[in-house]
Amino acid sequence: MLWKILLLEVFLATALHILCHPLEINHDAASLLQTGILLIEGKTPYVDFTSTNPPLIMYLNTVPAAVASTLSVHIILVFKLMVLLLGIASAIGILRILSRSGL
Repeated sequence: MLWKILLLEVFLATALHILCHPLEINHDAASLLQTGILLIEGKTPYVDFTSTNPPLIMYLNTVPAAVASTLSVHIILVFKLMVLLLGIASAIGILRILSRSGL
């Protein structure tokens, strides 16, 4: 039960940070989001723009870019909320696995 409370506190603190600083982002993540935007616009990797990262991360960043453009929301906010939701889903999955194993 203690783990669930600690996880809840971490996720609530993260959500509060997103609400207080919605556009604060790491420069690496911002660069990758920019590649996602360029791909949505129809640009070609390594022809129209370059990156030192493998192509998969560029294509993964098209998901928040597409959602942001569809909903007319800032891409950084969409990205941060998607990361938060994936973290919550991962924690729930891990807790379910642990509860089944008896730990």
